Amino acid sequence: MDSEVGNRIGETLQSGAQVYACENTMRARKLSREGMLGKNGYVPAGVVEIIGKQKQGWATLRP
Repeated sequence: MDSEVGNRIGETLQSGAQVYACENTMRARKLSREGMLGKNGYVPAGVVEIIGKQKQGWATLRP
C-alpha cells in the first residue's frame, strides 16, 4: 500500500471484515474502481446503505 488509509483498509480486510466504498463519494472525488483495493465492495450511496442496515437491526459504532 502507498498510503496510510490503504494500509488501514488492507488490515481491515485481512481481519475478515468487509469494506464497501460509496460510489457517490468516489464520483465527487474523481476516484475510479481501478484506483481502489481489489477486495473492496461498492454501494451506490453509503448513507442509504447505513440506514437500510440500521432498519434491519444493525448497530452503528463510532470511535
